[in-house]
Amino acid sequence: MDEQKKNERGLSVGAHGDVLTDVLDVGATAIIESLDRGVYAGKEPYLEIEGGKEVFYRGDYVTQIALTKDELLVGRRDVIAGHYPDVDLAMYWKVDKSVSRRHLRFYFNIRGAFFVEDLCNSNATFLGDYGHAINRECVELHPGDRIIVSRSVVFVFKIR
Repeated sequence: MDEQKKNERGLSVGAHGDVLTDVLDVGATAIIESLDRGVYAGKEPYLEIEGGKEVFYRGDYVTQIALTKDELLVGRRDVIAGHYPDVDLAMYWKVDKSVSRRHLRFYFNIRGAFFVEDLCNSNATFLGDYGHAINRECVELHPGDRIIVSRSVVFVFKIR
């Protein structure tokens, strides 16, 4: 059996020297520990849906979502295409066609900083106001940042 190539730090790498993340020995424990040591150590980052609106998350309608997972996919459910995002905005799609199936994702890096990444090609995500589109970009979030998904849904990044 072929042995995986390793870089100078002992991490498995692909043909072009890129680290193969699926074989990194990091795991969920390291991700959780990074929250304890990271930028928001001892604090609870969460998303609040502006205006008290609700979104469908983990089988319930909520107005706030604690950011405890390493990644949170936001979009609209499409059973036929097999799209089941963590945060389902399908109920808003009926009146606002600017919500994509895979619209954006929230995630944090190893130092515990949170980011938003726009995933869609045709519908934009905005940071702060409609003048700052983050088309196919990743942007670090700071407390109070507004993430505009559509005319119907705005998330606010907060810390408690």
